[in-house]
Parts: sequence; structure tokens; C-alpha cells
Amino acid sequence: MLGQFHSKYEIDDLFRKIIEDKYELMQRTKADNPNLLLPKDFSKFITERLFMDLLLTIYDYCVELHKLEKKQAILDQQSKERIGIAPKLLSSETDKINLKLKEISEIYSKILLKKGTYNIIIKDQKFFETLIYFITQVLKEVFDKSDYKYIEEEINRIFRTNPFNLLKRKHINEKIEQKHYGARDYKVIKHDFNPDDDLSKNELIQRILTRRGMPKSIDREMMVEKSNLKPFFIKSTRCAAINARSPLIAIMLPSVKERLFQMENERKQMASKFTQKQKHVKDKVEFWIQDLENRQTRIKSEHENNHDKSKIKNKGSQSFCQ
Repeated sequence: MLGQFHSKYEIDDLFRKIIEDKYELMQRTKADNPNLLLPKDFSKFITERLFMDLLLTIYDYCVELHKLEKKQAILDQQSKERIGIAPKLLSSETDKINLKLKEISEIYSKILLKKGTYNIIIKDQKFFETLIYFITQVLKEVFDKSDYKYIEEEINRIFRTNPFNLLKRKHINEKIEQKHYGARDYKVIKHDFNPDDDLSKNELIQRILTRRGMPKSIDREMMVEKSNLKPFFIKSTRCAAINARSPLIAIMLPSVKERLFQMENERKQMASKFTQKQKHVKDKVEFWIQDLENRQTRIKSEHENNHDKSKIKNKGSQSFCQ
């Protein structure tokens, strides 16, 4: 990340250099492969301040979100190891993420109004697909390699929604193929199958069993992730989300369903705060009761000890008199 750069101008200069290098690379790739998408006015757009503002805001959003995700993981681990109230993130920290996404949304809406044609869908698709790809390629240079996969998926999510996050689907596919290695070659083996060869039979059976163990749909894998920090992280299938808006649009102009989702999250946050407060009061009351019981037990034991001592003393004095 850009921890060593303290000045905004230094960060701007660094990003401008990366933008130039990445665009030159895209042009060279386009020359080698003419089928690649590269809008004509894209070179002019990436030099504008509007694009730089979008890029920097997305960078800030990704940095803040990634920090909070790591912090949340640490707090979850600590909550398992400690007794009592589980540590939680501050509401001011989570609100910062929503504000950052809103900033991105405002800049993105300006780009939509400026660059969107609305009547030529293919042209718009070509431009904005290139925009998403270019942003991920630029940010690739400023994030650690271990974090980039997470950042790339999140950028695609805020532009496309979770069910249509193409990069996440690609990563899940790669993970499944790596886990069930050999299943992807199943079709090739079917053509080369020799029914008289026992080895061929066994290999085919093994690969069929491997194939059966693979998930039938990636949608279920897409919904496994749990994230209370990512704004508008809605779990749904592609069919259910076909009319859904991306988080960048939903945060500005939410539909009825998305507004209900937002209100439900707010209600859960308020309920968790209230429950946490109640639990804190309950723990205090239980502590006071326990402390009172301990004091009563201690006083009782001291009284019994004193009573026993007085008995022993009285017996000793009586025996001495006798």
C-alpha cells in the first residue's frame, strides 16, 4: 500500500505514472489482439481529474474495508478466547465504509452522466467494462500480491453486485478444479475410452466419481461468504438478482427491496447494541450478586470461626478453674 507516501501530490504522481504504463500495455496488447475492447476516447478520459478522483476514492475504500475485515477477524478470534462481552467494531468505523462507498457512487454517477450514451448499449458496455478492468489493473500495482485477489473481487462486486461478480466466480471455479483435479478432462476421456481396457475403465470410473463430488452450482459457493462490513452485500442467486442494482447505484437510489435490506441491517445493528448493553448490565448485576454472596459467606464463616474460638476459650477456662 501507499504508506510511504505522505503527500497527496506524491500519490497523484504515482498513480499517473501507473496509469500511463498500464495504458501503454493495453495499447500493445490491443495491437497484438485486435479483438480486445479499447474505447477510442478512453485515453482522454483517464487523464481527467474525474477518473483520478474515482481511482483514489476506490483505493481509500478498499484500504479501509480491508483493515476492518482484518480487525474483525482478530476480534472474532479474541471473542472465542475470552469470557464475557465479545469485542465489536465501533459504529464510526463501519459508517466510514458506507461514506466512502457513497463518495465513489457520487463520482461514478457523474461519469455515467458524462460518458453514458443510454441509446447505444454496446458502446456503454464496452466503455464501462474497460473502466472496471483498468481500475483493477492500476490498483494491482499499489496493493500487496496477497491482498490483490480480495481487492479485485471487491471492486468487481461494487460495480456488478455479488451474484454477477465474474472474477469471484472465476476464482471459485479455479479452486474447485484444483480440488477436484482431473474432472475437467472428463469429456476428453469419454472420446478416448476403450471398453476392453481395464485401466481405461478404472480411470473413467475414478473421474466420474470425482465429477460427482464437484458442486453442481457455483451460486451456493458464492453465498458462503459472510460479510457484515461490505455495503449491500446481498446473498442471492443470479435469477433472483437479475433486476438488482449494483452497490454503487443502490446506495444512491435504492430500490424498495434494497432499502428494506438497508433498514434491516440498521435494525440489527441497533438490536446488537441494545443486546450488548443489556448483557453488560446483566453481567454487572450478576457480579454484584456474586460479590454480595461471597461477602455474606465470608462474614458467616468469620462469625462461625469466632464462635468456635469462644467455645474453645470457655472450655479452656472451665478446665483451668477445675
